[in-house]
This record gives sequence, structure tokens and C-alpha cells, in this order.
Amino acid sequence: MRRPFLWAVALAILASTLECFAEEAPPSAPKPEAKLEFVYLEFTGVEATETAAVAKATGEVAGVRSFAWTVQGTEAKVVREVGKAGDSSLIQSAVSAGATTARTIPLAATTFIFKTKLHCGGCVKAVNQALRAIKGVKESTVPAELTSVIAVYDTRLVKVADIEAALAAIGKPANPAP
Repeated sequence: MRRPFLWAVALAILASTLECFAEEAPPSAPKPEAKLEFVYLEFTGVEATETAAVAKATGEVAGVRSFAWTVQGTEAKVVREVGKAGDSSLIQSAVSAGATTARTIPLAATTFIFKTKLHCGGCVKAVNQALRAIKGVKESTVPAELTSVIAVYDTRLVKVADIEAALAAIGKPANPAP
């Protein structure tokens, strides 16, 4: 009667010993991070009661990482994975959710090199305020080196000369990078 019990104990010990020698599966390779880009969309006919639906529908397009209204009901910034969430998909989702029309805003991003390096946070703030005061400038960024500013702007409304003039007007002249 004791023998079946002893066999069971022996098998359990053998099984646990074999587990120690089992090969572990190699760790899976980390997934490469998706490259991101942004696009600005312009809308017409979006009522206040429809803004949430348009934001939700557009934000749910495969590849969209974020949707944010920059001007409630009329303009939004969409961050998406490169090669996904094409313009036509974004536009179609917005129109199906209540927008009368939707279209991408033609943008340009230009780096301007300062003639004299900025030297403080106050200079950076002045540059950003001057550029964002131009109707059609969507973003401005001064990198940590303080030698340039990157301006993202609507090409229908803003020309390079407008940005150069705004920077010169605050005493921070700059030229577009070659």
C-alpha cells in the first residue's frame, strides 16, 4: 500500500528536477517605437454639441495617437503614426461624425538661425510670443542650444518674410537655415 505513495513522491521529485533543466524561452525583442508626425485639420459646420463626437471619431482612426482642438470646433492637431491614419481617413471620420467639411492645413516647418545666440529664458519667451502672435503660426520651438527657432506655420497665411520681420521687430534677427 505504501508503494503507490512512494512512486507518486518519486515522480513529483523527478518532475521538479526536470523543470530546473528546462530551457527558458528567450525574451521577446522589444517592439520598435512608432515614428510620429502631426497634421492640423480645419473644420466647418461643427456645432458645440458635435465637438466631442468629431474628436472621438477622429481619435479612433487606427494610428492616431492624440487629437486636440486648437480652436474649438474649427481646428485640431492630430498626432499619428507615420504611414497610418491617412488624411482621407481623418477627413472621412470627421465628416461622418458631424463636420460639414474637413481638410488638412498646408504646413511648412522652417528653422531660423539667430544672428546672435539667445542668452536666457526671457529671450526664448519673447521669440515664442512674437511668432505665435502671427496668425497662422501653429508652433514655435527654440532648441536647448538657443541658436535657432523652428516655426510651423500655415503656408496660406504666413510667409518666411513675416517670421523674419517679427523676429527682427523684437531685436532677435534670424535667417532661414539653408
